[in-house]
Amino acid sequence: GVIAQEAESIGLYNIVHTDENGKKSVDYTSLSMLKIAYLERENKFLKQMLTNISDKLDKLEKKIQ
Repeated sequence: GVIAQEAESIGLYNIVHTDENGKKSVDYTSLSMLKIAYLERENKFLKQMLTNISDKLDKLEKKIQ
């Protein structure tokens, strides 16, 4: 699983809980939601990049013809 200290080291403080004895644990539900949000943003970015590349390719093809 994910080590709570690793999550904290990259700034994911909101998914790490510390009990009264100082033992740390990870909220895996919150971690899953963060993963989904990240993947959605990454997917949107990749789609935009693909559109940009496709548009540039179309322009180059028109210049060649």
